[in-house]
Amino acid sequence: MIEANTDYAAMSTVGLRSLVRERGIAQGSAVASARKEDLIALLEGRGQLPETPLAYNGKGSDELADVLARVLSGRIQAGLDEDRVQQLIADALDEHQAMIEEWVGECFKTIQPKVTQIVMPKPAKPVDLGTQAVHRQLPQVLAWLIADVPVWLWGAPGAGKTHLARQLAECLGVKPYVMSIDETTTANKLLGFQNLVSGDFVKGWLYEPYKTGGLVMIDEIDTGNPGIIAGLNALLANSHYLFPNGETVERHAGFRVIAAANTNGTGAVAGFTARQRLDAATLNRFAVVEFRYDEVLETLLACGVEGDVDPWRPGKPADESECVKWVSWVQRLRKDFGKHVLISPRASLLGVRALRAGIPAREVADALVFALCAADTMRAMVDKLGNPGQEVTTNG
Repeated sequence: MIEANTDYAAMSTVGLRSLVRERGIAQGSAVASARKEDLIALLEGRGQLPETPLAYNGKGSDELADVLARVLSGRIQAGLDEDRVQQLIADALDEHQAMIEEWVGECFKTIQPKVTQIVMPKPAKPVDLGTQAVHRQLPQVLAWLIADVPVWLWGAPGAGKTHLARQLAECLGVKPYVMSIDETTTANKLLGFQNLVSGDFVKGWLYEPYKTGGLVMIDEIDTGNPGIIAGLNALLANSHYLFPNGETVERHAGFRVIAAANTNGTGAVAGFTARQRLDAATLNRFAVVEFRYDEVLETLLACGVEGDVDPWRPGKPADESECVKWVSWVQRLRKDFGKHVLISPRASLLGVRALRAGIPAREVADALVFALCAADTMRAMVDKLGNPGQEVTTNG
């Protein structure tokens, strides 16, 4: 503890400021900007802190010129050249560094960054993304991944698909693996190959995440060779995979897949003429989710202005009776429309996983059944059998 007869002149300016605050003599940015001699006078009871242009007035009107005038007070002399002035400013700012940092803290101490939490049925513990800006559809895509359903995420460029993958990996607690492919990408690059010279196995890009866990984003997948992509079907669907080195690898429980594209996989559209039409057996392994522009996020990133966000939220996880209704609905669709649309048992299996993860039944139908249907076919399906979970009287 410092006694009343303390030699104030021997103390540092920072120490004097702390002592002024401890004794309750003064607080705030006026203390942060005070000079040593003013603080000593205040502690000895023979003065008060002068008005200072560094005191923040809450309206952001303090000018840099005022700050420099304050810290350079008493130092300016006639006849100084430019170099000398610059040196004086540098010396003064160094001396007042602690004061300036404290002043900035006083200015902005009331501004609290927004913390983003994602709450899903599984895992029960909320996912905390700190102050990261997130797309409103992040929880929607996360729900599909938690349900262990590969996602075909399609939409216009610039919506943030690649950045989303890294945030999703953080939510899942796994490492992200992001790779853009094109028509020249080979199966060897994805799956690996046996070096004919050395005999060593050269690991492909998918080997490590499949074996040890990770979130894979195959970016621009609709520009890749359809034959190569079809070769990934077994890896996506099965619990194990035989790699080119002859090793049968068990699929890690933390392995998840997103295919990012500008189309829904049905071929070229206006503006994206180089996109390939993918085999139905490949698309049948994915939940096809359209990723739209988030205008609130766009405004935040461009202007720093937060808007009202209405993010996607999961519903109540489905019970067994709701899951049975879903499977029955899929089977009736196959009976009546199976000649026109591929509706495999995978729609039942993946659909039940999604329903148990809290994804609403109509969204499950959109992603697993309706996404690849023509609009008139979808209307005919709903007219005859209703949406999943609805009781609709049919004519056989």
